[in-house]
Amino acid sequence: MSSRYRELREKARKGGTRYLPKLREQHKLTARERLDLLLEKDSFVEDGLFANVLAEELP
Repeated sequence: MSSRYRELREKARKGGTRYLPKLREQHKLTARERLDLLLEKDSFVEDGLFANVLAEELP
């Protein structure tokens, strides 16, 4: 796996970082965190992981 791919994947998985403080303040989980708790490990493949990854203002 290329380093650029890994970098973009990590950025996409983090989501919109400007929304995280508000979620944490409300004691809420992100959608990915909820899915991680709900589904078995490696039983789910996210489709469209890189959709809007370069759009800074989108979650």
